[in-house]
Amino acid sequence: MLDGITRLKEELSRLSDQYDYVFIDNQPLIGGLLAMQSLVTANDLIVPMSADVFAVQGLVKLQEATERMKKIYNPNLMIDGLLLTKHNPRTVISGQMSENLSKWASAFNSGVYKTFIREGVAVREAQLKKQSVFDYAPTSNPPKII
Repeated sequence: MLDGITRLKEELSRLSDQYDYVFIDNQPLIGGLLAMQSLVTANDLIVPMSADVFAVQGLVKLQEATERMKKIYNPNLMIDGLLLTKHNPRTVISGQMSENLSKWASAFNSGVYKTFIREGVAVREAQLKKQSVFDYAPTSNPPKII
């Protein structure tokens, strides 16, 4: 019987020969069962970071949870990179967040993705419509390569 913290890993292992990558998208809740199952299952984490103080606090909690999971269940688990989201280069907080991202990444033996997701009304509207921003507003410009 598959249950508990290893259930997701066991279920996905049945599909391992069919896919090169599997992305697991969780809500930002570290203590929930799905989040713990994801940390047991994943090898690499992509961590979206919005430009606010709470994101930094969440990153610290995620790192602590990652270290616990590595010791007990998943020695291959690592934070692969930080992805800046809801970025508005015109605001002071976004600028400071962008500057500090590489410091935080190196503290966690991680990297920073060169891509960032701009803050944009189309993103929030697409979420409301339950569509990707690419389907809802294909000419909008929130995704940006730097």
